Amino acid sequence: MSSIIDEISESDALVILRYLIRENPKLIQKIEEIAKKHLSAVNIRDVADDLYFDLNRLEVEKLWDRSGKTRYGYIDPGEAADAMFEEVLEPYLDELRKYLKLSMHKEAKTYCKGLLLGIRKFETESNTEFKSWAIDIPSERFDELLSIWKSKQSNQRDIEEMEQFIYSIDAERTPAIQE
Repeated sequence: MSSIIDEISESDALVILRYLIRENPKLIQKIEEIAKKHLSAVNIRDVADDLYFDLNRLEVEKLWDRSGKTRYGYIDPGEAADAMFEEVLEPYLDELRKYLKLSMHKEAKTYCKGLLLGIRKFETESNTEFKSWAIDIPSERFDELLSIWKSKQSNQRDIEEMEQFIYSIDAERTPAIQE
């Protein structure tokens, strides 16, 4: 027999959670504790592999469908490739921004490292035909997300650690990952 809990949607669950908090404010501390524990489980390799997988799934046929002559003018394939790359990256950037907003600096650093590694992996290992239309895009997005992370940093040691990590993935192609 199915439980109602198994059948509620994520949005319903959020409404119910907010209701429970209003009814019992003592739950806030426990919910925050559970949420922080859940959000703290960040693994560089998992993030990198997930992003690489998503980027590697970009199809050149979809790029061709989105570019070229349209009834509104011409869409350059490079611009379409940039938009497609950005669409894949945006949910990951949202997650990074969430860690930064919550002042979860260690998790933000780890997550950012995973994103940087995923982009470099796509840049160096992917054989997808899409990549030939997006030659400069990975390095541009790499720099962009690094800037987002750095803009919220005050700890010089974290910045130096990130720079060393970047050096390791650029120089050795086999980073020494500390988790």
